[in-house]
Amino acid sequence: MPYKRKIKNAVRRTASISAWRTRLVFWAGAAFVGLCATLLAQASSWADALFHTWVARWGWLPL
Repeated sequence: MPYKRKIKNAVRRTASISAWRTRLVFWAGAAFVGLCATLLAQASSWADALFHTWVARWGWLPL
């Protein structure tokens, strides 16, 4: 009955604490990278708006 062994091994791998810990670390890292990318995009938009405000006031600034 090789199918029983395959099913038992699949259940054991799925229910494994270390496997879930690995998945959790992977997804937490992905969420952290997404958050960092979002914050970087927001900071970039803020810096661009600040630059345009300064250029409107001091036209020679980009030189």
